[in-house]
Amino acid sequence: DESMVTGEFAPVTKAPGDALVGGTINVGMEPVYFRVQACGDDTALAKITQLVSAAQLSKPPIQAFADTVSAVFVPVVLVLALCTWAAWFG
Repeated sequence: DESMVTGEFAPVTKAPGDALVGGTINVGMEPVYFRVQACGDDTALAKITQLVSAAQLSKPPIQAFADTVSAVFVPVVLVLALCTWAAWFG
């Protein structure tokens, strides 16, 4: 069952010679014998973790633009609201 890594909803049948992903569950009754081909930072889970970390640290250009617009837009709206309030009750 590789659903933890792949997101598949059903277990995938593996045959001899197929690649396995570390951290998966053997849902069959037979023991599984395998050869480790990657460990530590070379595993699929480590690569996914690195990609997620990189994505969280980077800011897309549209978000930078939205931050710039909101830095100007919000104060302008607050000043207009204050002016409207002052004109209404002043």
